[in-house]
Amino acid sequence: MIGTRRRALRAGLILGAILVPSCATALAAQLATFTAGIPSEAYPTGIASHGGAAFFAEPGADEIGRVTPDGRVTQIAAPGGPTWLTFGPDGALWYSATADGTIGRIGRNHEATEFTTGMPAASAPAQIVSGPDGALWFADDGTDAIGRITTSGKVTEYPLAPGSGPLGIVAAPGGLWFTESRRGAVGFINLAGDVTHLVSLGRYSAPAGVAYGPGGKLWVVESAVDLVAEVQLTGSFMNARGKVVKAPAVLQTVALPSLVGPFGITIGPDGNVWVTELDGGRIARISPAGALTEFGPRGAVTGLKAGVPAHALAGPEGIVAGPDGALWFTLHDGDGVGRITPPPPCRIPRLTGDTIKRATQLVGRSGCLLGAVRNVAPPAGTKPPRQALVVGQPKVGTVLPGESLVTLTVD
Repeated sequence: MIGTRRRALRAGLILGAILVPSCATALAAQLATFTAGIPSEAYPTGIASHGGAAFFAEPGADEIGRVTPDGRVTQIAAPGGPTWLTFGPDGALWYSATADGTIGRIGRNHEATEFTTGMPAASAPAQIVSGPDGALWFADDGTDAIGRITTSGKVTEYPLAPGSGPLGIVAAPGGLWFTESRRGAVGFINLAGDVTHLVSLGRYSAPAGVAYGPGGKLWVVESAVDLVAEVQLTGSFMNARGKVVKAPAVLQTVALPSLVGPFGITIGPDGNVWVTELDGGRIARISPAGALTEFGPRGAVTGLKAGVPAHALAGPEGIVAGPDGALWFTLHDGDGVGRITPPPPCRIPRLTGDTIKRATQLVGRSGCLLGAVRNVAPPAGTKPPRQALVVGQPKVGTVLPGESLVTLTVD
């Protein structure tokens, strides 16, 4: 929080319980949800984007849905109960079927193929991604392993520690990062199947989604403790053999409101981190500097209290960035999907000499949201200045994420 200053503009995310309608500025985020054409009890989970549309898994309906930006939904049969999706290097749509313990493939003509050969009997594949080696890689929660399947269907599994519970996985140069939900860790596996990095996030943190972004940054969702951690990819740790090696370390954590159960995560085209709050019913945005904003059906929100807020989304779970700058997400509890178009960045305007009314207009046009106007009494015996609005911190021209809240402080 920026310190109190007379005749100053204070900007940033004001962590108070302030609800700001999305119509507060013409530059607000646009959020829409779609349920038409999605079967009841489909329970959408994973989601992938391709060709201007989004594809989402419906494990309860044995289907994969396709939705266009205008909300038109079509269905593709996908046996086995698809759970998580990715597009492979062969152009096909690949999915994990957690309950059936299989990996599936949907070709361009929507023909489905299930691969069971080589999958262990206890297999329960979770998230799946296209790897940097032209194969598909998946986290196998049932066997405590990281799996690899070629586009021809050959399966190889690389064991992790018993009880690790791998869940999330994301491709990175030279290998893949994965989360161990039951052991509370994030690790890196190279293309030879060797786990070369492993860092603990806390035994009861229950890490779920993981995202790798520009600049080699790694972000991890800690579902049980309502945190999102940025993991620095340099440092050192002691491996299982007692040897100190170079490895990642937690750089910063961003606290979400309590009891929101963050789960899915992706890096948006705007450079921010976007997270689903499965239990809280919001979509959270985290700037590279760690500033938090949350979005729901009524617009931008900050500083939510514990528990599920009013006007929540129905269980947002998976999330992916689309090619048009929007984010797509699934609504597991609402049998639907959602789409949010991020607001453009806002820039602190010059306000010196302007009235409060004029300053309010300028703030709105800048893309920021006005959180409050605070009056500060002048020192005793002095005459209050007229139209005393000057820029304090941050400076004029500072660029903030769109829909950041600003507070005007005037004499």
